[in-house]
Amino acid sequence: MKHLHYPLLVALAALILLPLRAMADIVPTNKNIYVKATATGNGNGSDWNNATASLSEALIYTNAQAKDPIESKADEPLTYTIHIAQGTYYPQSFEGIKKEGTSGPEPGPRDHTFLITSDVTILGGYKADGSGYRNPAAYPTILSGDLSQGGKFPDNAPAYHVVLAVGKDIDNPIHPSLDGVTITGGNSLEVKNTAVNVNGYAIYQNNGAGLYNYSADIHLRQVVITGNQSGHNGGGILNQRCTPTLTSVRITANQASSNGGGMYNTLSSPTLTSVWITANQSSDNGGGIYNSSSSPQLISVEITGNQANVGSGIYNDNSSPTLTQVTLAGNKANSSGGGIYNIFSSRPKLRNSVVWGNTAPFGANVSNNNNPAPTYTYCLVQGLTPEGEGNLPGDTQPGFVAPIVPGDNWTPTAGGDYRLQSTSPLINQGSNDLYPGDEGFDLYTDRDAAGNPRLYGERIDIGAYEDQTPEPTYHSLTLDIAPGIDCYGLTAGTHRVAEGDHLFLQFLADDPALTAEDLMLVIDGIDTPFNVPAGNAYYGYILPVTGAHTILIAQRYYPVTLPRGFNLAEGVHSVAYGEPFVFSTWAINEGTLKVYANGEQLPCSVDQHPLRTDLPEVDPVQLFYLVEKVIGPVMITTEGEAQQPTGHASLATGKIRVAITNYELRITNEMTTAVDVAVYTVTGQTFVQLRALSGSKTIALPAGVYFIRAGSQTWKMVVD
Repeated sequence: MKHLHYPLLVALAALILLPLRAMADIVPTNKNIYVKATATGNGNGSDWNNATASLSEALIYTNAQAKDPIESKADEPLTYTIHIAQGTYYPQSFEGIKKEGTSGPEPGPRDHTFLITSDVTILGGYKADGSGYRNPAAYPTILSGDLSQGGKFPDNAPAYHVVLAVGKDIDNPIHPSLDGVTITGGNSLEVKNTAVNVNGYAIYQNNGAGLYNYSADIHLRQVVITGNQSGHNGGGILNQRCTPTLTSVRITANQASSNGGGMYNTLSSPTLTSVWITANQSSDNGGGIYNSSSSPQLISVEITGNQANVGSGIYNDNSSPTLTQVTLAGNKANSSGGGIYNIFSSRPKLRNSVVWGNTAPFGANVSNNNNPAPTYTYCLVQGLTPEGEGNLPGDTQPGFVAPIVPGDNWTPTAGGDYRLQSTSPLINQGSNDLYPGDEGFDLYTDRDAAGNPRLYGERIDIGAYEDQTPEPTYHSLTLDIAPGIDCYGLTAGTHRVAEGDHLFLQFLADDPALTAEDLMLVIDGIDTPFNVPAGNAYYGYILPVTGAHTILIAQRYYPVTLPRGFNLAEGVHSVAYGEPFVFSTWAINEGTLKVYANGEQLPCSVDQHPLRTDLPEVDPVQLFYLVEKVIGPVMITTEGEAQQPTGHASLATGKIRVAITNYELRITNEMTTAVDVAVYTVTGQTFVQLRALSGSKTIALPAGVYFIRAGSQTWKMVVD
């Protein structure tokens, strides 16, 4: 009979698939065993040159070496490490599997499995020759239940379980580790609900086609579980009475005839971090995950593209899992609960998670069968705006890169891309406080479902993925919009704008009579030309933001309206934006006059020009008023009045007389000696200068304020 190999302790129909060479005794090196599909050495597993070609052989050895922790010495490590090179490995033994009771079947060829009953560590992902560093993505290590080995042995049906991990005591589970391998090809379709016995526990042959854990708190890391088919529950993985830990694991394209296409948990509460559960299918419930009296914790997990009759994403039966940073989208249920289905006192907690784009005739995203609703905090649930802090409106579009919404002819798929676009409203909308940092996790070092930093920026995103778009550098733009300016879409104040963005300025004067020449755009102190469109459209300017900027939009000149009785003409004076405006009046008793600018009283400077110190003192008293900066229209009003000398009066000091009549100044020197006479404007400019005046001189003066100096005497006169 072809391919009949060791051990010959079972019926001849049991096809044991070991190589033709003789079995070698395993000789670990410092508790390390090496497995290589292309082994050519002595096969004792002591190093890569003498690696064993059989993973089953290595596991038989480590299982046999397992000791009771109570009996072992403290200085004697209990764990072995098995290093596996790139290649495909098939289970070749059912040693350790026994008949269950008196009615169970005898173990047969399809019970071949990679059996783990100790705290062994299995590391795959080495190069085919064992050299260099591990890289599971580059050097796939495949554990396959395809006992036909790709058709090489066509009479061999697939294994019921690819990997089977079973402890010896439910109160003292084993803690094996499986890292860097792919588990595929387990198949128990059309298998009856029969069981075998491992370590005294009934292990049903039609459950857990990919990985079956019973009282085994296994740690999976960088593991892919795909292409497994269960005749009952747990197509990809079944957990029973255990607390596994899954990190960076893909559970995809598995199938269960009953429940839990991807994962089935019963009396188990695994922890999943950075896990993808996609494209799995179950005929009954829980296409992605089925929980029975189990409350797993999910962190940074994507559950998408799964299908079931009920609860295609997650089905909870008397279970209340905690979902943190979970994306549950694009799943399809034929009946109800496209995203989540809850029954029998199940009440999940959702935190920083998104449930969106799932479909079902009833309860497309969440269905509660006579159950209280789940609790939501900082979540987006399509079609629902739940109570709770930080939840987004249910009509918010999540902004996934390329989601797939299941249609009529849809089949389970892992093809959607549920990362976030850079404009997604889920970015920076989660709560850092909800991340379970007090449970062995670290927000600042953990990774999201794509392996990127879980926190990018100051605030965590909602969902399994953290947007990695670099945080922009923001600059402050201070915008000053003067009165009389309409700046479309912007208000005065400080605006926070990202570097590289553009600020679009559009403005017009409220007064339609004003043109572009009457307006000014000043950026960082520079008068800046702007776009002048045809017609009545807004003037415009596009400012590339390269740093902090100050922007002023104003009229070039603003009107200052002055009443009668001051040294400047009554009426409207045009003053440049930002310039001061000074005016004055004569007064014998300055306390009788109050002057206001736009209703605010102006202080009075008595006989002292507020902006100049070089003007001579005069008699009678002059009152000065200052508008420090004209930044809009100014209306000057008064209350009371100043006692002013008339513009037609005469003044005399000693033997020099000064008189103004009809806009003519007449200066008479009655002394015997000549004097120099000068007439200054209010701004200090020389209007007329007379050298060595003797007698009288008449000078025409326009309206205004003048200083007249004759010898040592000074007068201030108003001509109006």
